[in-house]
Amino acid sequence: MIEKVSEDTIVKRFHEHITKLKFEEVSIYLEVPSLGQSVDMVYAYNNELTFVEAKLNDWKKALQQCRNHTLVADFIYILIATKKINKELLDTATSFGIGVLHYRDGNFFEVLEAKKNSQAWEPQRNELKNYLINKACLHHLHNIG
Repeated sequence: MIEKVSEDTIVKRFHEHITKLKFEEVSIYLEVPSLGQSVDMVYAYNNELTFVEAKLNDWKKALQQCRNHTLVADFIYILIATKKINKELLDTATSFGIGVLHYRDGNFFEVLEAKKNSQAWEPQRNELKNYLINKACLHHLHNIG
């Protein structure tokens, strides 16, 4: 039986999953504003930005959102929580270099590895990095203040 979860729950569980895998080396941000949209998750690792868009089943909407992130992200993933992965999703994601993560039965699987995005625009990417640095500093100050 497939577990009923929300997109929010999937994102939070993936946050926990990434934290366990990468330890303190990764910085994770949820609901990050980027070019007039909100990215479900951005994680920074080795000076690279990985964007993740989560959907319960509407992979076409996720794909459109992901394509809009090419000006900023180094790597882009769709995190989908369907029973099976649609072949059309894999074919389309492959053509755009977008990775596919599958959430099923409480586990995460990388079905398709994202390709390094060569279309990122450095000034926009740096603006987002500065935003994330400021957000992390404010969070740190709030926690110690």
